[in-house]
Amino acid sequence: MPVHLQRRRTKPLPDLVCFHCQQAAEKYLKAFLILHEAAFPKTHDLVSLLELCVPFQPEIELLREPMELLNPYSVCFRYPGEESSKKMRGGQSKRRKR
Repeated sequence: MPVHLQRRRTKPLPDLVCFHCQQAAEKYLKAFLILHEAAFPKTHDLVSLLELCVPFQPEIELLREPMELLNPYSVCFRYPGEESSKKMRGGQSKRRKR
Protein backbone atom coordinates (compact mmCIF):
# COMPACT_ATOMS: atom_id res chain seq x y z
CA MET A 1 0.00 0.00 0.00
CA PRO A 2 1.44 3.39 -0.94
CA VAL A 3 2.57 5.58 1.95
CA HIS A 4 0.12 8.40 1.17
CA LEU A 5 -2.78 5.92 1.47
CA GLN A 6 -1.41 4.44 4.69
CA ARG A 7 -1.40 7.88 6.27
CA ARG A 8 -5.12 8.21 5.58
CA ARG A 9 -5.96 4.95 7.32
CA THR A 10 -7.76 5.27 10.62
CA LYS A 11 -6.60 1.85 11.82
CA PRO A 12 -2.91 1.32 12.55
CA LEU A 13 -1.00 -1.45 10.80
CA PRO A 14 0.73 -3.23 13.71
CA ASP A 15 1.55 -6.37 11.72
CA LEU A 16 3.29 -4.34 9.05
CA VAL A 17 5.22 -2.36 11.66
CA CYS A 18 6.27 -5.58 13.42
CA PHE A 19 7.36 -7.12 10.11
CA HIS A 20 9.66 -4.17 9.43
CA CYS A 21 10.98 -4.24 13.02
CA GLN A 22 11.75 -7.94 12.60
CA GLN A 23 13.59 -7.21 9.37
CA ALA A 24 15.64 -4.44 11.00
CA ALA A 25 16.51 -6.67 13.97
CA GLU A 26 17.55 -9.50 11.65
CA LYS A 27 19.81 -7.20 9.65
CA TYR A 28 21.32 -5.78 12.84
CA LEU A 29 22.14 -9.22 14.27
CA LYS A 30 23.62 -10.42 10.99
CA ALA A 31 25.72 -7.25 10.67
CA PHE A 32 26.93 -7.75 14.25
CA LEU A 33 28.00 -11.31 13.40
CA ILE A 34 29.74 -10.16 10.22
CA LEU A 35 31.58 -7.48 12.21
CA HIS A 36 32.89 -10.23 14.49
CA GLU A 37 33.66 -12.49 11.51
CA ALA A 38 31.29 -15.14 12.82
CA ALA A 39 29.63 -17.63 10.52
CA PHE A 40 25.86 -17.96 10.69
CA PRO A 41 23.28 -20.09 8.89
CA LYS A 42 20.80 -18.77 6.36
CA THR A 43 17.91 -18.11 8.73
CA HIS A 44 15.31 -15.55 9.71
CA ASP A 45 15.20 -16.85 13.31
CA LEU A 46 16.12 -13.91 15.53
CA VAL A 47 16.61 -16.03 18.65
CA SER A 48 19.13 -18.36 17.00
CA LEU A 49 21.00 -15.35 15.58
CA LEU A 50 20.97 -13.72 19.01
CA GLU A 51 22.47 -16.84 20.58
CA LEU A 52 25.36 -16.64 18.12
CA CYS A 53 25.97 -13.02 19.19
CA VAL A 54 26.12 -13.68 22.95
CA PRO A 55 29.75 -14.91 23.05
CA PHE A 56 30.88 -11.59 21.55
CA GLN A 57 28.72 -9.38 23.76
CA PRO A 58 26.96 -11.15 26.67
CA GLU A 59 24.71 -8.14 27.38
CA ILE A 60 22.95 -8.72 24.07
CA GLU A 61 21.11 -11.52 25.85
CA LEU A 62 18.86 -8.78 27.27
CA LEU A 63 17.27 -8.56 23.82
CA ARG A 64 15.97 -12.15 23.94
CA GLU A 65 12.38 -11.26 24.88
CA PRO A 66 11.95 -8.63 22.12
CA MET A 67 13.49 -11.06 19.61
CA GLU A 68 11.04 -13.76 20.67
CA LEU A 69 8.16 -11.31 20.20
CA LEU A 70 9.30 -10.27 16.71
CA ASN A 71 10.30 -13.73 15.47
CA PRO A 72 6.86 -14.79 14.14
CA TYR A 73 6.54 -11.76 11.88
CA SER A 74 9.21 -12.88 9.43
CA VAL A 75 7.67 -16.11 8.24
CA CYS A 76 4.04 -15.03 8.51
CA PHE A 77 4.47 -12.12 6.14
CA ARG A 78 6.96 -13.58 3.71
CA TYR A 79 5.47 -17.06 3.44
CA PRO A 80 1.77 -16.89 4.27
CA GLY A 81 -0.06 -20.14 4.83
CA GLU A 82 -3.14 -21.31 3.02
CA GLU A 83 -5.49 -19.34 5.28
CA SER A 84 -3.57 -16.11 4.79
CA SER A 85 -3.50 -16.63 1.04
CA LYS A 86 -7.27 -17.15 0.93
CA LYS A 87 -7.84 -13.98 2.93
CA MET A 88 -5.50 -12.04 0.67
CA ARG A 89 -7.21 -13.35 -2.47
CA GLY A 90 -10.60 -12.55 -0.94
CA GLY A 91 -9.56 -8.98 -0.25
CA GLN A 92 -8.27 -8.57 -3.78
CA SER A 93 -11.56 -9.86 -5.20
CA LYS A 94 -13.55 -7.37 -3.15
CA ARG A 95 -11.38 -4.51 -4.38
CA ARG A 96 -11.84 -5.57 -8.01
CA LYS A 97 -15.63 -5.54 -7.62
CA ARG A 98 -15.67 -1.91 -6.48
